[in-house]
Amino acid sequence: MIYTAEELLEIGNWAVENDILILADDIYGRLVYNGNKFTPISSLSEEIRKQTVVINGVSKSYSMT
Repeated sequence: MIYTAEELLEIGNWAVENDILILADDIYGRLVYNGNKFTPISSLSEEIRKQTVVINGVSKSYSMT
């Protein structure tokens, strides 16, 4: 499932307001098709970025599984 930037902003702001850590699994971020756009939640605001731990890698996007 790909969330829109607006949906992610709502989730991120809610997490910041409630002091909840965001764990963002961005490992499939480069594998987006059919005109969809990937927006990292950590890119939406400074407050959200500070509240986010990002998990990422190259194995999925470069077929190294």
